[in-house]
Amino acid sequence: MDKIPAIFSRGDGWWVPAAQRITCAKSSALKSTPEIIVIHWTGGTYGDIPTRTRRIKDWAADASAKASVHLTIMRDGTIYQLIPTTRAAWHAGESSWRTAAGVTRKSLNCYSIGVEIDNVGPVTRKGEGYVDSYGRAFPGQVVQVGSKYYEQPSMDQLIALRMVIDALRTEYQVAIHDIVGHCDVSPGRKIDPGPCVTRQILGFAEDVGQGL
Repeated sequence: MDKIPAIFSRGDGWWVPAAQRITCAKSSALKSTPEIIVIHWTGGTYGDIPTRTRRIKDWAADASAKASVHLTIMRDGTIYQLIPTTRAAWHAGESSWRTAAGVTRKSLNCYSIGVEIDNVGPVTRKGEGYVDSYGRAFPGQVVQVGSKYYEQPSMDQLIALRMVIDALRTEYQVAIHDIVGHCDVSPGRKIDPGPCVTRQILGFAEDVGQGL
């Protein structure tokens, strides 16, 4: 958790030291100061932290993968930044949200900051174990919510996520209402960050949707 206090505005859209920045050219211009924070999970398959970090770096460098995100939080609480918050990351896709100010925004990339947790997402029980959405064995930590199973976010990850959200919403004056999950802005199309990451779990009073 020693890296988390390094999260602060440097005045140029970067929030982390150079060692925690990942090169990613997949960005475009914002249409306004960020108004919304959208939370995601990475998806993918199980792996140790070095393996998962390598995947994120490879994904960031892959120009054919037309997606990006501002910040990624690993299971140990380490926070990586791919895109400065003065630029738009390509994380929300087809999306819309009515903000606390009563304005309906569409194509949220141009109005939002994307933050993701490194998390497999849903898993399925198979025999005595679990498999991920790609059918590969999942030996990680599992939590059951209703009749479904998910990779359980780590406590370090949730603490880091809360600290990141607090820093961003203070800098950009984002209302709690406008801290949302991908599932909230793209309902029926996306389910992340899932029911294990909600405003209530993160310590906010308000809660909507199946994610944030």
